Amino acid sequence: FFHADPHPGNMIRTPDGRLAILDFGLMAEIDNNIKYGMVEAISHLIHRDYEAIVYDFVTLEFIPPGTNLSPILPVLSNVFDQALEGGGAKSINFQDLAGDLAQITFDYPFRIPPYFAL
Repeated sequence: FFHADPHPGNMIRTPDGRLAILDFGLMAEIDNNIKYGMVEAISHLIHRDYEAIVYDFVTLEFIPPGTNLSPILPVLSNVFDQALEGGGAKSINFQDLAGDLAQITFDYPFRIPPYFAL
């Protein structure tokens, strides 16, 4: 499962140490390919491996398979470089990053997969 709003009001730890979900409103079931793709994308972002992130976006269904990725790479590299400047991954303003990525969707064949539209 993917929970898009994890906070103490939506989840608790049970006395025996398990996680109990209280609010299922922003949840979706994702397959292992997507789950591992998310982990890999975060790792590639931290290591500034933008070429790999472009392929991660295909795995994560943001870019359709078969798309020519070469014109997308420099644009994404610029967006991620701007997001990471001034402190690395800890200092990313995700609202600004989301806005920049949203702008790219007008110029390149991006789509928002259903699991992400929570």
